[in-house]
Amino acid sequence: MLDPCDQTREGVKMIKIALIIFIAVCISFSFGQNVSTIDQTGDQNISTVSQSGSGNISDIDQVGNTNSVVANQNGNDNSVTVLQEDPLEPKDGDNNATIDQVGNNNTANVYSRTNWDNLSNIVDIDQINNDNFSQVDQYNGGNTATVNQNGNDNWSMVKQAQSGNTAVIMQSGNSNYGYTSANTGNNFQSVSQAGDENVATVSSAGSGNSVLISQTGNLNIAGTKPYYSGPKGADQTGNLNEISTAVVGDENRTFVTQTGDENKTLIEAGVYGGASFNDVNFTQTGTNNYLESKLVTAENNVVNASQDGSDNYFRVGIRGDQNTVNMTATGDQNRGSWGMSSAFPEYADQNALNITVNGTHNYNTGSIDGDLNTINITQDGSNNMIGTSWYTNDGVVVSGNENAVNISQTGDGNSSINNVTGNNNLINVTQSN
Repeated sequence: MLDPCDQTREGVKMIKIALIIFIAVCISFSFGQNVSTIDQTGDQNISTVSQSGSGNISDIDQVGNTNSVVANQNGNDNSVTVLQEDPLEPKDGDNNATIDQVGNNNTANVYSRTNWDNLSNIVDIDQINNDNFSQVDQYNGGNTATVNQNGNDNWSMVKQAQSGNTAVIMQSGNSNYGYTSANTGNNFQSVSQAGDENVATVSSAGSGNSVLISQTGNLNIAGTKPYYSGPKGADQTGNLNEISTAVVGDENRTFVTQTGDENKTLIEAGVYGGASFNDVNFTQTGTNNYLESKLVTAENNVVNASQDGSDNYFRVGIRGDQNTVNMTATGDQNRGSWGMSSAFPEYADQNALNITVNGTHNYNTGSIDGDLNTINITQDGSNNMIGTSWYTNDGVVVSGNENAVNISQTGDGNSSINNVTGNNNLINVTQSN
């Protein structure tokens, strides 16, 4: 027969065990639960939140009418913050945000303000894997932002003002950094990066500007990190400007600045899968300027180009290693062209080309095939020509090794056509008027 005191002690013991288990379950729940906060003011606002895992947080605030948010989080310790409409200036909303995060420690922030002309701001963010960060700020109506990050520790930010802007950031890999900013309206900006530790920053001030940056490889730089500490990889001020860059390889550096209207820049490095350690800097000021640079299967190339004026044209094509091209054109309707080792798959090594043009209606052509060539061309005045035209490729044609050509023309109506074939040749042409 059991002692009543023993029964009492056993009952108290069981109660203590049950209490401990209950407390442990509560603590575990409190540490692992997902939290979602939704505040909506206005009519016909919709918020849909799905969270799977633990430690996920979503905070959604919508002020105005017909705003919608869809947030899906699958993983642990992810965070979504959405603010649509300015609570200090409530107006009709019609903003749409969709966020999908799969992984751990991902963060997505969206801020869409009021719209103009009943246009919708649209945001679509997809982040897969861990420790990714994305932020989108859109102020007025008709802006669209699409962000897709697949990898770890990627960072992106989109800032858009006024209306009709479109921004796309696609990053695949680890520790990539992408930034776009449109200060006015109707701009298109696209950043695509595949690899690790790539940087791309874009800024447009004006309307109708277009920027496309594509980088494949590792440690490619088109801009400064953080974005506010230095020049952007693509910086445009004006209207209807276009910048397009496509880089394949590692540790390429590209910076393009355009000021004016209807300027165009095209940069392609490693079009066929090469290009490393290239450094390309383009600066254009004026109207209707055009610059093109192609570095194909090339390493350690440096291209610096600057055009000041209107309707200038320059084109550089390089195949090979350790080439250096510096071009400066000041004036109107200056032409260019040039290519180093244009006969695929022949390569040219250690070539240096420096061109300085100052005046109006100057032409020069080019074409280099060989090694260790040095060409310096300076034209000052009007109607100077190296070749018969800017597209004929019959001015300064070099084939061989260790050739050096120096041409300086000052005055009007000068013309120079040179053809060098062989080794250890040296040509100096000076014309003054």
